[in-house]
Amino acid sequence: IQFQMAFGVPILILTTLYLIYFLFKKGKLFHLFFSLILIIPLSTFLVFELRNNFIQFNSIKNYILGIESHGKLNITFFQLAAMRVKEMTTDGLGIVTQNNSYLTVLLLVVIIAGAYTAFKKKDKLLPIFLIGIFFYLGFWGSTILFKGPVWNYYYLPFIPLLILFLIALGIRLNKIFFYLIFILIYAVNLQTAVKDINSYESNPLKQDVSTWQFNKLVAEKVFNGPENKFGYFIFTPDLYGYSPRFALNFYQKRNKDTKVYPYQKKTITYLIIAPPPAYGRDPNSIWFQKNTNSKLWKSNDVRITKEPESEITFENGFVIEKYRLSDAEIKVEPNPFLIKDIFFR
Repeated sequence: IQFQMAFGVPILILTTLYLIYFLFKKGKLFHLFFSLILIIPLSTFLVFELRNNFIQFNSIKNYILGIESHGKLNITFFQLAAMRVKEMTTDGLGIVTQNNSYLTVLLLVVIIAGAYTAFKKKDKLLPIFLIGIFFYLGFWGSTILFKGPVWNYYYLPFIPLLILFLIALGIRLNKIFFYLIFILIYAVNLQTAVKDINSYESNPLKQDVSTWQFNKLVAEKVFNGPENKFGYFIFTPDLYGYSPRFALNFYQKRNKDTKVYPYQKKTITYLIIAPPPAYGRDPNSIWFQKNTNSKLWKSNDVRITKEPESEITFENGFVIEKYRLSDAEIKVEPNPFLIKDIFFR
């Protein structure tokens, strides 16, 4: 829950339901009281809710009801359910098969056959299959409540469970057949890794904006200026700007003679602006026009309306703008509610 609520919350609910069944069957329901220990690690959420008028609870409620949702899908319930079933079989298993459709189908058939055999023979491995299937189907069933997309990092924690399935299958399946599947899965993953390495762009100017080498380059460009005092603001599609901020923090520690003021206006102020995301290049997206959203951010949040003194535009669309502000312009304070750090992690 601390690292990814979209995975942790459904798993907590499913675990509670399973424990109620399991402990009732064992006649030890009183053990459920030990679950209260979860109040300790989750107390930070409760305190945050009380201090911020239940902002997270209301956000989750609105997300489930579809009142607000990043990338909201305007489709019927049956279309959404069909999509989730497809994602459960292709994307869910695809994290192991690297989205190779033939191998994904083969793995799905083998898991179903293995579970059926274990159920039919009352195999000692049956609990592994039943518990695993319960959590896997339960998680994907819960995603029907969400009107937005299910990103891969929501279900990546299922990798150990799928590996556990493979181990269980290896015990019961024909050895030759099992090793054939294992070699195929290993080969596909190795091929994907080699492809990623070969596609690596040695020129940092052309690299993906999430790579360390590119963000290091951006920080170098900012710190290579002649001034020994400046402020900066970061704008990225998700508003948090983790990667550029890490790089700028790193260079700030290496350049102790330079006074740096994150998210503050100074005479020299830099705006570090990421390019629009892939989903924002559609004509219907607010990102479609170059810097449409970043211009609103500059005027409404940073509250700078003038043209930059200089500008660096990278081949991947990233932009660094340098401003020289007057005392009057510095006094126009930016939006105090801008997300300035990863204080919530």
